[in-house]
Amino acid sequence: MNFTEIIKKLNESYLKIKKRLMPYSSVYGSWPRSGEIDLTEVHGNRKIMNWGTNVGINQTTSDLHFGPSASCNGFMKTLKIKNSNVGLNENFNRFKLVWTSSDIKFYFNDVIYGTVNPS
Repeated sequence: MNFTEIIKKLNESYLKIKKRLMPYSSVYGSWPRSGEIDLTEVHGNRKIMNWGTNVGINQTTSDLHFGPSASCNGFMKTLKIKNSNVGLNENFNRFKLVWTSSDIKFYFNDVIYGTVNPS
């Protein structure tokens, strides 16, 4: 399965863009049992600094949410982070997910920045 989204981040403080894929029905139970895939999450603030890194408009993250309950969510095992020298508000950017039988790959402007393998 391939999924692509083209986004230009707005210059608005406290506005977050999050593109996620959720199951149509929660056949395994309440969240996160049936899963969630976050294609991208970008914060709108120009300068949210974390240990010297701008995690606002210069960073995007992707991950999978899964597990038996919200308190046992396994997303930290799959969290992928992409930092950019240019703010994501400067241009349109392509976020892509490729899901095969062996892994899930996350791309930013057609360059892979994270792979999740089942284990």
